[in-house]
Amino acid sequence: MNDLSCEDVFMAKMAELDGETPELDASSISLHLKECPDCGREIKEMTRLDSVFARQARTQLVSDIWPAVEQSITPRSTRQISWIPFAVVAVLLIVYKFAEMLPERSFGLGFTVVPLVLLVVLFLALRENPFRINSELTPQR
Repeated sequence: MNDLSCEDVFMAKMAELDGETPELDASSISLHLKECPDCGREIKEMTRLDSVFARQARTQLVSDIWPAVEQSITPRSTRQISWIPFAVVAVLLIVYKFAEMLPERSFGLGFTVVPLVLLVVLFLALRENPFRINSELTPQR
């Protein structure tokens, strides 16, 4: 079987090293390798590299970060915010709306800023910034 090309032998040997069934049988591969010293060197180098790669196993780091994330967000989500500041602001806004609806009364520019001031006071009383991005959630090990 001298009609085998070096490329066919390389492909068959690579398939064999990968654990697949090569298209050529082992006897025809070994016969070609005996007759072709260049292929013998290349195949020897290929098997050496294959053994090097086989020893290089990647370690898979499996870590479940959900318990740490859950632990860090649970205290924030279970924290109870008092409803009293919201009720006070709601009552003040209702009073404001009724005062605004009084006929023939002009309270000026200061009166139109009252809802904004009430919201700022509410957020200051709660010590919360509604526009803050929470970057405190870091996984703990």
